[in-house]
Amino acid sequence: AAFRCRRKLEGHFGKIYSLHWAFGNSASNYSDIVSASQDGKLLIWNTETTNKKLAINLKSSWVMTCCYSHNNQYVASGGLDSTCSIYDVANIPQGGWHNDKPFRELIQHEGYLSTCKFIGDNENNKIITSSGDGTCILWDVIKNKSIIQFNNNDKDNGGDIECLDINQNKSIFVCGSIDSVSKIFDYRIDSNKQCIATFRGQHNGDINCIKFFPDGNSFISGSDDNTLKLFDLKSFKLISTYHKSDIKSSCISCDFSNSGYYIISGYDDQDPYCIVWNTITGEINKELQHQTKVPTIQTSQNGYAVATGCWDRIIRIWA
Repeated sequence: AAFRCRRKLEGHFGKIYSLHWAFGNSASNYSDIVSASQDGKLLIWNTETTNKKLAINLKSSWVMTCCYSHNNQYVASGGLDSTCSIYDVANIPQGGWHNDKPFRELIQHEGYLSTCKFIGDNENNKIITSSGDGTCILWDVIKNKSIIQFNNNDKDNGGDIECLDINQNKSIFVCGSIDSVSKIFDYRIDSNKQCIATFRGQHNGDINCIKFFPDGNSFISGSDDNTLKLFDLKSFKLISTYHKSDIKSSCISCDFSNSGYYIISGYDDQDPYCIVWNTITGEINKELQHQTKVPTIQTSQNGYAVATGCWDRIIRIWA
């Protein structure tokens, strides 16, 4: 893979904290991205033309996460307001500003909202959120209510949940928290046996990002200890660590290429800010040039491109 910068999306007036590619329900959908910035806006972009398709004014500018639903009907966002706001973008006219209230507001968390991810079931109306209150919640968007709450706090550990990712084929999700622990939950279980696996003792700092391997049998986590670590779900063991001695800053974002051959990771406050790793060898394949920290990275749903969001207010498309 060349990993050349093919497009730059410029239009935000604040630091970009999150972005998410649309799902491929049609050929055009593959090229759409929603991004969230601390200018208090959600922007939907066409990455081929670099044009903005829709701008949504948020109630709070302190946004930390955003995502598409699997049918691309909804866009969700949340942050320091502790609320997951859902917008029905399929029924909002394109090409202008949207200033109306959200379609739904999911309110129950008592801490900031760190991540939100839709579950791609047949109804496309369920979403999981993670929070600084140490919980994750499965919601029914249409009914505007919580279904199941997953508690990260126990007698041995706990703390703010910083990130999560969903493995829909296995009906599980993984979350990482500031106590350096990752946990696997089965979101079908409404009991005290929801947590089916715990990974502790490997990281030495907050876990900031987490992502399942494309086949769903392993996951990677990035931490304040400057490392990425790959864990296997079948053996419940650490497989590999991705780190070089000259990397001194926290790993704050990560994703796999669709094949799993590459890992793309973003870093906090010191160059290199974005690195492409070879998953098998653990060697650096390329450094992607950015001016400052890269808090959000995602590979497109069709695998043809990678998007990075940076504090310099620019989204870069690499291919």
